[in-house]
Amino acid sequence: MGGCSVLVLLGALLAMGAAFLIAFLGALGLFLVAVTLTIVFAVRTPRRRAAGKKLGALIAIPIVLYAVSIPVLAFSLTQVIVPFAVDYTTANYNDACEAVRHDNPDELARCLTATTFAFDDAQGDTPENLLALAFEYRSARCVGPLLDELDGLGHPIDVNAPLDRTDISGEAYRSQYPLLWVCEEGNAELDAVQALIERGADINIQDEDTGWTPLMWACTGAFEGYWDAYDGDEAACLAQTEDAIDQLLAWGADPGPASAEGDTALSIFEAYIADLQLTGLSEDDALKALSTYRDKLAP
Repeated sequence: MGGCSVLVLLGALLAMGAAFLIAFLGALGLFLVAVTLTIVFAVRTPRRRAAGKKLGALIAIPIVLYAVSIPVLAFSLTQVIVPFAVDYTTANYNDACEAVRHDNPDELARCLTATTFAFDDAQGDTPENLLALAFEYRSARCVGPLLDELDGLGHPIDVNAPLDRTDISGEAYRSQYPLLWVCEEGNAELDAVQALIERGADINIQDEDTGWTPLMWACTGAFEGYWDAYDGDEAACLAQTEDAIDQLLAWGADPGPASAEGDTALSIFEAYIADLQLTGLSEDDALKALSTYRDKLAP
């Protein structure tokens, strides 16, 4: 029933849009005909008068056309076209946030370059919070373009410095290096990692408290997906984790560093494989993965 209701609503909206377009184009056509007739009558009137002729009832034709078309055009311009144009050419911080939440880099660029757009630190509307929002919503397509736009607007963000997520009072309630932020479980997104690395982020950055690196996060299965995307398919989870590890290694990740508790990327991966075995990963798949990645992740 819900799907049918949505289809009915969409159908009604499309019908209304089509009706408006037909009415607008029809009124515009009548207006142009009226203007054309006015010009023609204005040019021919002196000659007709000289010949002793009058326009008579013909003069009423453009008047009627104006009377019909002008109200429709005026309504269309004042109630639809102008408001739409204003909405499209103006934007505020909330509009930019919505573009980020929907992972729409084109709309984000439009918002940031609108003449009405402005950051407001007093309200917590900061470039840093906008980037943090992209991390939180896993809006990977927005990360690179957002950093580039901010740089062009004179609000560059250092991708190798902790990023503060602040509240409306300006107090930071979370602070983390951008690259670690997008590698942590629940936020992990390889496209965002790539965007940060391409803009100078250190692939081997370590958390100041835990000592964890992006590669360590990859070895936990953080890049498997979001909200149980693989629905208990341990082999698919492992394949995605292996892809993430391989990609980070290709970008220059160093498996050597140890965490504050002495864990390495290899020991974390071994623990990850053990957990997958408990939930159903086959012995053969486990041994194959350990054999391959003990070499790749050797400190």
